[in-house]
Amino acid sequence: MSKRRPRVCLILCPGWSLTAPALGLALLKSVLLLRGYEVETVDLGPLFWNTAPEEITRAWDGHLGHRLQDRRFAVAWWLRAPGAVEEAVRRVLDTDPDVVGFSVYTTTWHMSALLAERLKHERPGLSVVFGGPELSRLFDHGGRAMRDQDGDLALVDAAIPGEGEEALIALLSRWTASGFEPSPGAYVRKEDAFVWTGEAKTVDLDGMPFPDFGGFRARDYGNTGRLMTYFSRGCVRKCVFCDVDNVWGGWRSRRGTRVADEVEHLAALHPEARDFMFGDPLVNASMKELLSFCGALRAKRAAGRLREVSWRGYAVVRPETTDEVAAELRAAGCEELWFGIESGSQRVLDAMKKGFRIPVANANLRACRRAGIKTGIMLIIGFPTEASQDFEQTLGFIRRNAAHISHISATESAFIGNDTPLHRRREAYTVEAEGFHPMYWTSLGGANHVMERYRRLLAMRRCAEQEGIPIWTPEPEHVLAAYKAHRELDSV
Repeated sequence: MSKRRPRVCLILCPGWSLTAPALGLALLKSVLLLRGYEVETVDLGPLFWNTAPEEITRAWDGHLGHRLQDRRFAVAWWLRAPGAVEEAVRRVLDTDPDVVGFSVYTTTWHMSALLAERLKHERPGLSVVFGGPELSRLFDHGGRAMRDQDGDLALVDAAIPGEGEEALIALLSRWTASGFEPSPGAYVRKEDAFVWTGEAKTVDLDGMPFPDFGGFRARDYGNTGRLMTYFSRGCVRKCVFCDVDNVWGGWRSRRGTRVADEVEHLAALHPEARDFMFGDPLVNASMKELLSFCGALRAKRAAGRLREVSWRGYAVVRPETTDEVAAELRAAGCEELWFGIESGSQRVLDAMKKGFRIPVANANLRACRRAGIKTGIMLIIGFPTEASQDFEQTLGFIRRNAAHISHISATESAFIGNDTPLHRRREAYTVEAEGFHPMYWTSLGGANHVMERYRRLLAMRRCAEQEGIPIWTPEPEHVLAAYKAHRELDSV
């Protein structure tokens, strides 16, 4: 008699997009279905937000993910939303799962842990898997947790860092009613420790099935008509503050024609889909494949195989983004590009290893806007080597390019993530070692500190407002409240 395959429920807790269903769940679902598994997906973000109690919605400033990184905020929401909790438990258990897999980010971690605890209470013996980018920051390859988010790893039977498809297939093939056996690509709990047996196979991106968004309801996402897709995994640039290489282990791209085929497939399957968001770091990592994608989309439209759809994504500054290229992107439906500018100081950009010159950034923004493409820019406030004159140069960049910038997204502080190049060499980047905190660090000599970065946050908001540019930053009062809470906890 052959071993029974486990039934799987894939879960995303609040803290991710409320405008489009999650790509990660849809990709995993399609892979598992292709391998013969019974699998359902449950995105709980819309449920929790639509039923959130007034005290939570009143506290929300438009930056839900930022607030959910505070465990106290997540717990407060959980305790004040018994109806949503009961409905979430019902939705998951109605799928009759043997294994529940949580897609875990910094923003979804605390809610995932709370739900995992409740599900295990309701159904003892249920196997819990955590996967996603946050897991690549938690373990060394000996299976030792480098940090445990408030003891929440005690609820986890297996953890998959980085690329999940082949690792999850391998893990499920080693499932029995008593749990998991060690499996490549996963940290598997054995008694009080996790066992690591090496990497899983790397996925052939062009050989992957298209994502399965079946079961997601457009009305749960405000009827935006948006679906997610992707060009590549990893990144061609090596910015020192980024840990994308730790997650994906290098850069790989799909063929542009394959991406166009996916858009055609999803648009036909989902008549409400009008806009596609690329969720990977760069749509233009390979200009060759991006232009191939554009040509294929235009050909499909000309042949009547694809209706008019728009698309948007993140982009890197590069000299190839000429007026002619921007016009080609727009003709293929490009609506908006987000550029990781990060700073208006060339000295800081070089320290970040961004790999571009400021005049090229200026030219890229102008080319896109002349073509009719909206341009968002992302900025980092207070990189460790950023002096006050560097920050003034960033404000100058905003002013010079105001007519060519649609939106600004700015972090309130340069976050020094675990095991990034910046973290590994933080003293070389003038970060004080004593009392180091990834958010609340201080530079050697003390010139770059939390309150100075707070001052720069206020100055950047004023600059954007004066130039009439919408800006996304956490509300200043919440930044101060979070820092105050950190200081109080640190003094206990």
